Amino acid sequence: MRLKNIFDFTVKNSKGEDLDLAQYRGHPVLVLNTASKCRFTPQLEGLQLLHETYPTLIILGFPCNQFGIQ
Repeated sequence: MRLKNIFDFTVKNSKGEDLDLAQYRGHPVLVLNTASKCRFTPQLEGLQLLHETYPTLIILGFPCNQFGIQ
């Protein structure tokens, strides 16, 4: 059985469209759980700075609804 890696998956983007992660193969990728409706959203400023500092870094944020939509 071949182990899967992140580049084997297709996910939905924020518009509900398919996003094939294979397109990011060979690029630096940061995958994180995001929260958009809680007191920790100021951390997004740090991600913006990271993106500006390393423009070739792909940042993929995936929201999780396990914590009351936080």
